[in-house]
Amino acid sequence: MNSALVERWLPPGTGTTLKTDLWDEAMGEGLYAAIAARSERVVGVDVARAIVIAAAERYPDLDARVAHVHALPFEDGSFDAIVSNSTLDHFDDASEIDRSVLELARVLRPGGTLILTLDNPANPLVALASARRKPPPPRPVAVMIGHRIHGGGGFLRALAALERLEHAPTRYVTGHFIAVRATRLA
Repeated sequence: MNSALVERWLPPGTGTTLKTDLWDEAMGEGLYAAIAARSERVVGVDVARAIVIAAAERYPDLDARVAHVHALPFEDGSFDAIVSNSTLDHFDDASEIDRSVLELARVLRPGGTLILTLDNPANPLVALASARRKPPPPRPVAVMIGHRIHGGGGFLRALAALERLEHAPTRYVTGHFIAVRATRLA
């Protein structure tokens, strides 16, 4: 579902795009292909060195770096776009999210596009997975919990079925994630 979101919201011909959290690129297809099709260059960051190495091996054209979204090692206005796919779900409190959003805004050029997603706490399946954990583990662990709770691929099929309701009035409850597109003002 996120690839479709990138295709809708990331302008074609974007210069340099930053992708935060490389877990999906390291372990599966991820969003790299969708982002690369619309960008001249893709830079990715993750806090885990092993994830960065695995993502770079899968996608040799990805400029993958070890970095924390709290303190990005880039100059102000370095990126024409940023895709932050469920990165902020990993933080325990709002101050960490605020700090990270400010850092993303710092490295986004004026007029640049930010695409940000967060898991939707109103979704019953996300809430169920969240209720089973303290403190919240990374999203992949929540999906594994969901697999165990709901048995194999049924959990992911249930999430996919709920995502197909994106235009329904219930979308605020049935959507797996909340997505925001913003443009940085000058």
